[in-house]
Amino acid sequence: GCAPSPVVNRPTLVETIPAAQQRALAFLRRQFNPSLELMAESPNIGQHNYYLANDNALAAYTLAVYGERDLSDRLRASLKRYGYERNDFIEVAWGVPIRWPPNHHQDVSVKQVGDDRILHESHAGPGYFYDWSAYSNLVFMGVLNDYNQGLRASALRQYHIEMSTFDGAGWKDKAYWDRQGVYETLGLAWAVYAGSKLGVPDPNLVAALLQKQGTDGGFHTHYQVATEPLADPNIETTSVSLLALDA
Repeated sequence: GCAPSPVVNRPTLVETIPAAQQRALAFLRRQFNPSLELMAESPNIGQHNYYLANDNALAAYTLAVYGERDLSDRLRASLKRYGYERNDFIEVAWGVPIRWPPNHHQDVSVKQVGDDRILHESHAGPGYFYDWSAYSNLVFMGVLNDYNQGLRASALRQYHIEMSTFDGAGWKDKAYWDRQGVYETLGLAWAVYAGSKLGVPDPNLVAALLQKQGTDGGFHTHYQVATEPLADPNIETTSVSLLALDA
């Protein structure tokens, strides 16, 4: 008869996740405050700020993508309890079409618990980003928004136009000049995510993004060429970077 099939030792989920992403997931887990059932914005600058959306809604989705259902479900339960599971902006990350151009954001104070503030980034207006094309992160979110609606040709066109202004380090967009020559990592992260979704991943972008990961696993929010990372790593930047690297 036939020889029995060899037993295949399938790798566990953790073993299939590259080390950089494992370290980023560990960073997210460390930001979780079990007493509030939410993640703090960042370890140092925003350690007392707990944003429902974008941060915790985005982290909940990212953790689910990586198979960390328990923590993802705990975050989602908290979001539901506070009544802020979305904001007509960050949902673009998980394939839901959003209003475009997006409305300006405002921080809404939801609750104060001692020194900790539970906040929500509302995109209900007033006003909208009429200059959205001046910000690289918003351009690539717009690319994803078109992709999510099945408008692939439009998405590719926008993607390639914005990529033509990539200088090898980032985008000298409005945010760059407003900060006197400081790049935003979110531009890189959304670019990698959008390009990967469109089937045109750019290894140079991926390499540039991975350079923004700190020793604690989190992705820093701002950077300059040939300098130490600037500001804190935070939940939003690290979550989008994780989605980009997974895509």
